[in-house]
Amino acid sequence: MILMVRARRVEIGIRRAVGGKQGDIVRQFLFEAALMSGIGGTGGVLLSVGLAGLVAKFGGFPYIADPLVVFGTLLASFALGIIAGAYPAWQAARIQILEVLK
Repeated sequence: MILMVRARRVEIGIRRAVGGKQGDIVRQFLFEAALMSGIGGTGGVLLSVGLAGLVAKFGGFPYIADPLVVFGTLLASFALGIIAGAYPAWQAARIQILEVLK
């Protein structure tokens, strides 16, 4: 996320120059961080459930999928994305407009 902020400095500066507030920038980056980690978490859950199902079918091992654990895993994934994106979002909101547009 820090690299995304650095790569998109001009976009952020232009958005601020046309009236975007710091809170808007923070919300955008937090949403992107949560979305990316949520997609990764969902993919991980689907992959692990699929692999566990294959092992149960072909290996004869028992398989129990607890929906609470799956939901908790997805929730933790979103939460970690927001936590990991908080500092870069704060950095993006503090970008000086004139410095970027030079």
